[in-house]
Amino acid sequence: MKFKRFLDTPVQILCLDKRQEHWGRLISQMQSQGFSNIHRFIVGDGDLLPIMDYDKVNVDKKYMTEWGYGREGYKHRHWNAMISHRMMIKRAKAAKWPYFLMLEDDVYITDRFKEVWGQLQPDPANYNLLYLGWWIGDENDDWNLDMEARYNNHKECHVGAPVQLGGLHAVIINESMYDTLLSLPLNNPIDSQINQLGHERLNSAIILPKIIHTHSLPSNCEGSTIQRNSL
Repeated sequence: MKFKRFLDTPVQILCLDKRQEHWGRLISQMQSQGFSNIHRFIVGDGDLLPIMDYDKVNVDKKYMTEWGYGREGYKHRHWNAMISHRMMIKRAKAAKWPYFLMLEDDVYITDRFKEVWGQLQPDPANYNLLYLGWWIGDENDDWNLDMEARYNNHKECHVGAPVQLGGLHAVIINESMYDTLLSLPLNNPIDSQINQLGHERLNSAIILPKIIHTHSLPSNCEGSTIQRNSL
């Protein structure tokens, strides 16, 4: 798919109310690239913005009947994140989008975004899940560093087939996956359950190298700051 046509892709951004500065900057980045069909999905405890601005207000821990993921004191945040992801997928289904780009507010568009997409020109319609940003292993391990070096030194890039990966912060979700993802049990994050289902069976793909990356920001779900490399 040509980059110009890619810019027509609907975009949903999961926006935490306390991070207005960050999602405002991300929206500006997307607009500067040429995206125009951008939708905020605002979440939080409901006490920072007018209540009508929220797409979802966090709910009490008592509703987490099956949830087990995360460390004590923060499990409810992971649970609320999954519910938010589900609601974003429901919105896409109701809008009858053939696919959409799901982003989280702590990401940014890398300088190589347009160049890599232009070289590969992947068609989102050909994949159930197409990851533009992801976590595989440790970003400082040999595999990740070698991939970065191959791109930086030789502009090597390709569409790969993942086996296991983490993250739902920068992925194009095809309408063929809406019902599958909405039917997942409320006991683990969606990315973990996708790994269990199997990426090969689900026809997932990843852009190598990643073209959307995550800032080193305090994680609302983890309760700590995770240091990320700058791309």
